This record gives sequence, structure tokens and C-alpha cells, in this order.
Amino acid sequence: MIISFLGQTVKDYHEKYPILLNLITPICPICHGKCHAHCWYDRKVRGPDPTVIKILRVKCTHCGSTHAVLPDFLHPKGRYSEPVREETIVSCEIKEKTGEAASETQSVQTTRRWIKRYRETIGTIVTALQSVLARLGVYETNSGLETLIHICAKIEMAIGRVINGSCIFGKVNILLSWEAMGLWI
Repeated sequence: MIISFLGQTVKDYHEKYPILLNLITPICPICHGKCHAHCWYDRKVRGPDPTVIKILRVKCTHCGSTHAVLPDFLHPKGRYSEPVREETIVSCEIKEKTGEAASETQSVQTTRRWIKRYRETIGTIVTALQSVLARLGVYETNSGLETLIHICAKIEMAIGRVINGSCIFGKVNILLSWEAMGLWI
């Protein structure tokens, strides 16, 4: 998968994706060859306003593999938008510490699954981002959600540009897709 900033929200995506897709050159995460447009498919997105969006599929001119070009506000294997997932996870983590009851728009099982997956993968994701940062010559040893924000800022400083993202989870997924690690938050 190739993850890129293609609008802050689903509405932004609908309005801007043809323009924003023309501004990026999809690079194959496997062999780093250039990719060209191959086909489109529909993808359901749940969130405040459930909808269907068009997703571009590209094909590598070097190795022939195909990849979806996903907007960063979508989880690669989920239907809910990343801002909804991030807000729910952060809210539940805070409410758990304060003893408050969590209230969500999705089912309780979905929320529990998100939190469980987050807790199981956060250490691996932080380590993966730390390895990206180390290849840029900067070293970080902390862990946790606050560290994700900190590492993303350090990577941006090291590469000399700001990475646009709909939320911190989206930005992390963009960074993880650069190295074809197969990890998503």
C-alpha cells in the first residue's frame, strides 16, 4: 500500500483527489520503481458521514506489483476513518486513567478491538519509527503515544519538510508505508 495525504477529510478527498493524485509520483514500496495508474475501486468509509470513495490502484513499471494509493485518513484494513479511531483510542486511554466511562459512536466490540490492537502494536510501531529516525541519523528511545508525535516531528526536522496528515495516526501510517514495513497503527 502507498499511503499519502489526499485531503483532511472524506469531503476534502472527494473535492481534491484528482488534483492531489497528479501531484504525487507513486513509488513502489517493494522495489522503489515508478508506478502508473492501473485501475480504480470503491471503498466504504465509516465515520461521522458514511460514504464510498474511489481508490486508485497503481502498477509498478519495474516489478509489476500493484498497490492501492490510500488517503492517510483511512486505516489500510479498516472501514472507520483514522481520526475517528485516534479520537476513540486517546479518549478511552484518558478515561481509563480517570475512571470515566467511554462513549463511542461505533460498537463496544469495535472499540475494544481497536484498543487491543493499539496496545499490542504501539511498541512495534514506535520501534519501526525509531529505526526510520536512526537511518536519518537521529536517535530516540522513548515509547508510547506522546513519543509518536515526538518522533514524527523529529523525522520532519531530519528530512526538512512537514508531512501533511489528517491526524497523528495518518501521519504515522504515511511514514510506515515509506519503508513497506506492513505495519499500520
